[in-house]
Amino acid sequence: MKALSGITVLDLSTIVSGPFCTQMLSDMGADVIKVEPITGDPTRSWGPPFICEESPYFISVNRGKKSVALDIGSDEGLKLLYKLVRKSDVLVENFKPDRKKKYGLDYDNIKNLNTKIIHLSITGFGQETNPIYDKPALDLTMQALTGIMSITGPKEEETPVRVGVAWLDVLTGLTGVSGILSALIRLGRSGEGQFIDLSLFDVALMSSINIGETFLVNGKVPKRLGSEHPQIVPYQAFKAKDSWFALAVVTEKQYERLVNLLSPSVLNNNSRFSTNSNRVTNREDLIGILANIFSKNTRSYWLNNFADFNIPSSPINNINDVFEMEITKERNNVWKVNHPTIGPLPLLANALQHTNPSSVSNTTPPPLLGQHTHEILREFANLPEKEIEFLDNNGSVFCSRKDTEKPLGYNSDE
Repeated sequence: MKALSGITVLDLSTIVSGPFCTQMLSDMGADVIKVEPITGDPTRSWGPPFICEESPYFISVNRGKKSVALDIGSDEGLKLLYKLVRKSDVLVENFKPDRKKKYGLDYDNIKNLNTKIIHLSITGFGQETNPIYDKPALDLTMQALTGIMSITGPKEEETPVRVGVAWLDVLTGLTGVSGILSALIRLGRSGEGQFIDLSLFDVALMSSINIGETFLVNGKVPKRLGSEHPQIVPYQAFKAKDSWFALAVVTEKQYERLVNLLSPSVLNNNSRFSTNSNRVTNREDLIGILANIFSKNTRSYWLNNFADFNIPSSPINNINDVFEMEITKERNNVWKVNHPTIGPLPLLANALQHTNPSSVSNTTPPPLLGQHTHEILREFANLPEKEIEFLDNNGSVFCSRKDTEKPLGYNSDE
């Protein structure tokens, strides 16, 4: 049995942060009901590419869930949503404040429906306690607002650069998982539900770690450094004769080994580079010396020598290189599931899968839109067939009917 077996999560979230959070919970054994608008989660249309009309973006954060398509703008759809809230243990949503109030999804109303529910609310700026609480927020705009883009990208260019994946959304999703797990422990001890107010803004500042903290203590605005590190040198990308590699020298012993590897050179007994502090102060001179040395031989030559001298380094891979690595296969970093329209489907594995046998796994593919509406309304909400048919016909719900072709039953061990 997995840790969250028997826990039902009602996922009203869209895009990345909430869905990533609930996908993690599903991997841990929770039953996740993904309530989508009739038009579907917006990421279903984020492409090309598409695979059998399914978006890899949606696929990447929605495995292990059952899709229920509801029009909560209709009275019948909203009543159904409330019924699901009453029967769930956890609610995750990222509604804008005005929509949350419109549909009665504020915590005061939610706890009246279910006093023990754990309600995770993901917003850009928190609840109605600040003047910009209702400002729209996406990963890009929040990276821009919180300074991440000011320190990302080549130092010789002024063009701001975002982190290449939805970095802040993923961190917010992971933080949401931590909050929910903590709240479940509290629920077990006290029997009390909990409201979790989680904002992308707060997560971004928390995640700025040494960059944010350094500014707090010295008041100096950090600058863009490309792959370089503001407080460690050398720690960056270098170009060999043929291609790029990364070199990370973080201790004095590692630097001594680097000097020995490159000996004889101007680095021998050079007091200007004898400590990391000195190397940071004289960054440009040291980087210039190293860049010149490294340009004279191939990447494989340097990586082999770094390995021999136990100096941290790596080739700078493309994504295809990573999935061809032996460790990717050995660590089972790609899971395989059977998708109802795609067939065999590779998915990025959960990094917690090695905790203990079967602690984190998933064999259920990302759902088609409305794939499980009929099943959930029948087996979880206990609606009679005639009522489901009526709701489907009047547009309050959307049943794709895929679930009736081969009933799955509502359990986490299918």
